[in-house]
Formats: sequence, structure tokens, C-alpha cells
Amino acid sequence: MQFELSEDQHLVQKTARDFATAEVLPKAAEIDREHRHPAELVARMAELGFLGIAVPDQWGGAGMDHVSYVVAMEEISRACASTGVIMSVNNSLACDPIHRFGTDAQKRAMLPAVAGGKNILTAALAEEGLRDPLAPATRARREASTWKLDGAKAYVINADRAERFVVFAQVDAALGWSGVGAFIVDKNTPGVTVLERSTTLGLDAASFGGLELKVLHTPGHTPGSVCLYDQAGTLFSGDTLFEGGPGATAFRFGDFEVIIRSISEQLLVLPGETAVRTGHGPSTTIGAEAPHLPAWIRRGW
Repeated sequence: MQFELSEDQHLVQKTARDFATAEVLPKAAEIDREHRHPAELVARMAELGFLGIAVPDQWGGAGMDHVSYVVAMEEISRACASTGVIMSVNNSLACDPIHRFGTDAQKRAMLPAVAGGKNILTAALAEEGLRDPLAPATRARREASTWKLDGAKAYVINADRAERFVVFAQVDAALGWSGVGAFIVDKNTPGVTVLERSTTLGLDAASFGGLELKVLHTPGHTPGSVCLYDQAGTLFSGDTLFEGGPGATAFRFGDFEVIIRSISEQLLVLPGETAVRTGHGPSTTIGAEAPHLPAWIRRGW
């Protein structure tokens, strides 16, 4: 098993690190404070290929692998959580399910624009009080040639900017995870209501909002808009969330590094101790003469 990054993966990491340091980090506090969608940073991520890293180039993506996605995700998230989560959702919950489970018509209609940053497609997955994302209260019921969706979604990233939503809904509760379907819903579909955005600590530039659904959703209602449940089979929803796990972990790890570095550098250096900063990333070393601190902090990381 190969644990070292390849030459291409190192290049992606360096590109992401340089971009994050020079362009994302200087704006992170400002866009969070102003609750402003970082349109200019999203456009730059599209130019760099970061909005569809694992999407094949034939569908408008960068044609890289998921390791490249993870190392880029970590670098961006270290600089700005909001920019990182926008990138994460665009890759894992927007591009990935359509690439893996969509029809060729869906891919042609949506992937080039979404991976290229021209259109925003986001996931409507979470619900208020929902502990298991694959046991949603939102229901989908087939009525003749249409699907009727009823429910409400919460914490939808870019809800006020998205042109379409990948909506997760319960089709057959008896099948557990396999009974959850996904539907591509245009925001202008009658019965779709975007709710007021909510405030989220450290993620206010990502524009979280809610979604109400009382929809008769007909496959083909809009170009490329069909039910992914029909095309994907029973493993669509579970596979999508598992596939998104590495990206979500990289996002959190990037944030975690910043938090721990801040604690170790600003709060845990006692009088007489020395904080040494070297190179990129977390690098504070606190002297071994501080036995009251945990060993992993005293030895640095």
C-alpha cells in the first residue's frame, strides 16, 4: 500500500496551500464577519479545478483522484472554514452523486457548470433534530409518473444561491439506508421555498439556510432533472455519504489544526517557556519543563 503522495498529489497540495495562504486566509475573517459569500474565492477555486477535482475532464472536472481532493480540502479549510465547506459540498454532495449515479443527460446538463463554478448545486440532507441523515423525515411518494416530496430541510449550504438541490428523502423506510432516494430539484419548481438563512459559528460566509418542500416533482420537469433513485439503485444515498467522508474529515482536520495551534501558541505558553515557529502549519514547541501540560502538546506536533 502506498502512503506517500504522488508527484501530482504533491503539486495539488502545494497549489492549494499557496492559494489558501495568499488569497483565502487574508479574507477569511472579513467574509465571516460580513456573512458574505466568497464569490471571488469560489471563482478562483473553479479556475484551479478544486470544485470538481475527481470529476473526469470529459464532464468538465479536473480528472484527479480523491487523495488529491483530500489534500486540497485540508489546505483550504485550514485557511477558512466557510470556503472549505463550500468546496466540500460542491465536490462530495453535488458533483460526486451525479457523476457516479446520474444519467449521461444529467452529467451533460449539470456537471460542467457545477464543476466549473458557473452554477451552484447543493445538497439538502440535514433536518432539524435529525440524528441519522439516512433516516430523514422528508418523504417521497410516487404518484403515477411523478414523485411527491413533502418535508423540510435545514443547514443547506448556499441555499439562497443554489440553482438546484440534491434532496434526500425517504422512499421506503422498511429498507433502511437503501430506502432513501435522492432527487434533483430546481429551485423554481412550484412548492419549493427557500427559508431565511441561519447563523453558524465560523461558517457564516457559507450561507446556511432551510428548505421547505411540497413538490410534485416530475422527471424531465427541467433539463436533466430526473430522479437519481431510479437510476442509482438502492445504494445511492449510503454510497454518497460514505464517499463524502474523507473530504469532510479533511475539512474538519484543517479546522482542528488551526484551533489547536491557536491554543498552544496563545494560551498554553507559560512564563519562561518558548514558542518556536518553523515553516508551514502547526509548529509550536512547548518546553518539556511544563509537566502539567499533556505530552502531545509539550513535544509539539
